Amino acid sequence: WTALVEAARQAQVRLQESAAIKPFERRLQNSEVKMGEISDLVTIIQIMLKTLTEYEYGEVVSDGFYGDVTENAIIDFQRRNGLEPTGVVDKITWNALARAYNKYVSYDH
Repeated sequence: WTALVEAARQAQVRLQESAAIKPFERRLQNSEVKMGEISDLVTIIQIMLKTLTEYEYGEVVSDGFYGDVTENAIIDFQRRNGLEPTGVVDKITWNALARAYNKYVSYDH
């Protein structure tokens, strides 16, 4: 029983950790990315959104600025993936986005 409890605890910790996307090897550190931020991490998020062509995210531009278009794309992504549509990229949204991106780029297109 103790081993099962410990395994469950460790699995929960791993779920809370960020998933790196292979081409960038960048992790979301204990923070959120949201409206108004300007950073290279925002650019990475925008590139991932643009790459996921199976979704309709409008005119997401990889300019590093987290504006209305990026926020709306994240809200749409969150809704389509059963996440709370906050428009904020937290660890849960980052992990879902990274998994979707990794899955997409692992296919031969």
